This record gives sequence, structure tokens and C-alpha cells, in this order.
Amino acid sequence: MIKNGAIEVYKKTFLDGEKLNNLVFSKVKEKDCFAVFSEDKVVSCGFLNVKKLAVGSKVFCVPFLFGLATLNEYKNKGYARKIITDIVNNLKQKKAPLLLLYPFPVDKSFYENFSFSTFSFASEFALNSLVIKNSVIKENVDKKSVYNLYNKVIKNYDFYQYLNKKDFDFYFSKINAFCGKTFGLYYKDYLYGFLCFDGDNIEDCFFDYEFIFNNRDKLYSCLNAENQLPKNLLVHSFITDLLENKTHSSVLIRPVDYIEFLKVFKDNFFINENYSYKFLIKDEILGDIKIKISVFNNKIRFFSGFVGEPDVIFTPREFTDYVLFSKNSHSLLKTKKSINHYAFLDKY
Repeated sequence: MIKNGAIEVYKKTFLDGEKLNNLVFSKVKEKDCFAVFSEDKVVSCGFLNVKKLAVGSKVFCVPFLFGLATLNEYKNKGYARKIITDIVNNLKQKKAPLLLLYPFPVDKSFYENFSFSTFSFASEFALNSLVIKNSVIKENVDKKSVYNLYNKVIKNYDFYQYLNKKDFDFYFSKINAFCGKTFGLYYKDYLYGFLCFDGDNIEDCFFDYEFIFNNRDKLYSCLNAENQLPKNLLVHSFITDLLENKTHSSVLIRPVDYIEFLKVFKDNFFINENYSYKFLIKDEILGDIKIKISVFNNKIRFFSGFVGEPDVIFTPREFTDYVLFSKNSHSLLKTKKSINHYAFLDKY
């Protein structure tokens, strides 16, 4: 079976511990395991899971790639490339709108070769810039309080991972299995921050940034030079040092079925004026993709294919930025400027 061999490669690479491995892979099906073999042995692997992605008021189940790994003695042979290609082609047949990925190690440049864009990226800040003076730190925060904090935080986000109570229970179980300690930051008995540690490092954390901003006069340092709350600041962060190192966590995204991708984000993308453009997207895995987007009388329509020359030629990453970040603006058609966005997504 592919699953058992792939899990062995995963265990040798990530060293997460038996408790967490059992919890994570109990939900992974055989059909969602991808592998490369050498002499009947799995030497490279990748796994698919499902995330619930909230976009505005709608929730979509989308595939999430994790555990991409190759045994050391088989690296630099193109095996990871083969797995990503196989997964993208497999999902295209299923009309999946997109693929999400948490890069490990955190090397976005490798995944950019496969048309992944930064969907969430932590603005550089030190954790002490988020700590309110006279806060109380308590160990072993109860799950209900953390869930209430999570629901408070996500109200300020355009895109985020949707977790109902059952989903959050599973997330919290993973946190306890992977991390040694959890802490809550309280100000006058209000929980405004949650942190969990793996040894001396923070593995996961999220904060009520609106509350922090409203109490910015009590911070140890300003949130940024303009003393303004960063819009849609990343909730999930991987911070290697509590006070000195910068955050560097990211979640990557790439379209798979481009029409379905547009349907997911159409409310975010919607242009409030008559509009018609023909796009040619040069996808390294899927080949040339032709898309026509038309808006007339406040109705948006997407078409696969068109006749004649394209108005714009995009890479998949440029197209992703255009759809996600150009609401009510055509500036990206001219500048193709990459914009970072933010979302709450956990590692698995």
C-alpha cells in the first residue's frame, strides 16, 4: 500500500512524534497519498487533506497538500516535482478550484516554480510588539476560551480557514499532541492572545489584533511605523524566537481548475463596472489556459476559451494576485504587482 510506505518517509523527515502522526493520518485516505518508488520502496511522498476555506459568507472545501518529503539519498532527482505535477493533474480531473500548501521547510522559491503564490504571509514584527503592558500570562488555556477567541478574530478577515466546533476540537487535539505547553495572554481577564510552544519555540499563535490596536497606547512598542493596525494581519504564525526573530510563516495557493477558482473568489473579485478581458495563462503544469471574464449590468460571467488574441498574458501567480487582490481596480493588468493577503491556516 502506498499510504504505509509514504507515512514512513514522512516520519523520517518531519519527526512529529507518534501521537501527532496517528492523529493526522487517521484522516488521510489511501487515494490521497502520492508517492515515487525506487526498487519497490517509497522514497518520496505527498498527502492531500481538506481545508474549509471561508471566502466572505461562503465556505468551500478545498484540497490542502502537506507532508511533501523525499529521503535524503534520493533528493535532487525531480521526485518532488513529479508528485506536485501528479497531484495538480489529479485535482484538475476532479475540477478542484485550487490547491493550498504550507511549505516546509519554509522555502517559497521552490514552490514558485510550480505556480504557487503567497496567499498568507506574516508581516515582519517581533512578538513583543503585540504584548500589552501589565498582561497576565496563564498556562494551559481551556479550549472553550481559545475557540471564543478564534471566532472573535476571524470576523476581521476576508479569507480564513473555517473551523466549526468539531473541526476546532481536532485542531486543538493536534496542538496538544504536537506542542508541550499552551499559554494565554490576558489583559484585565480578557483573553487576547493564544500561544503554543514546541520546546522553547512558538509553534502556533493568534491574537485579537483589533483589541491590541484599541489598546496600542499600552503596547511595549508600536504595531508599525504609522501606528496603524495592519489590515488582515496573519493569524497563524511560526515564530522561532519569542522576542527577537521575525515571523516568516506563509500559506501558498495555486489555481487548478481556473473556472472553478474564479467561482470561489467571484464575490471578492467582482468589478462594479462593465468589463471584458481575455486572459492567456501560461501554466507550467497544465499548459496554456484561456479564460474570458465579462461583467455586464452587474452580472459576472466566466468562459473557458476564446477566439482571437488575448488582452493579457499572465503567469498563474500573476493571475492569482489579480483575482484575489484587485477588487474594483484594474491596476494589476498594467503593473502586475504582487500583493500579500492573510488567512488563518494550520499546518496539517
